[in-house]
Amino acid sequence: MNTDEDTVETQTVVADKSWIVGLSKDAIFWTSVVYALLAFLILVLYQLNLLGISGVEFSIPPAIPWFGAVGAITISLQAVFERRGDNWDSTFNYWHLGRPLIGAVLGIMSFLILSVIVALAGSTPPSPDNAPNVMNVTIFEVLAFIVGYREETFRHLLKRVTDLILQPAGTEER
Repeated sequence: MNTDEDTVETQTVVADKSWIVGLSKDAIFWTSVVYALLAFLILVLYQLNLLGISGVEFSIPPAIPWFGAVGAITISLQAVFERRGDNWDSTFNYWHLGRPLIGAVLGIMSFLILSVIVALAGSTPPSPDNAPNVMNVTIFEVLAFIVGYREETFRHLLKRVTDLILQPAGTEER
């Protein structure tokens, strides 16, 4: 049986073995700021066609993973601001450092899922080519940001939908 002392001892051993867990709140803050600046730089370079990808067709608008990553960076910075003093839990450092990638991936998945729903409803999902109405793409960008910001909620929703679709008949929900 695990006791609180065992848990604390395990966390201490893990913390001793990983330099990432040893990072301070300040290091996480500055890493998030660098992520945000890089995201902004990529946006500017893309908008000015300086990335060398103009004329390349994307099936997913490039802004979708960008907004997912920015949502993730935003919630990571929020955690830094809310955890004042000694409230910092360094066991979440991996979460903070990997957050923009997860936000981008889940932003893409939210775009694909919503695109399928829109297509099944008989409409045409937005793409860079068929988006005369900016609002069509903006809705998807806002969704990507929200999913990046609240990835845990989105993962729970995905799990519930997956269980609903793929659960064998006659089995009870876990």
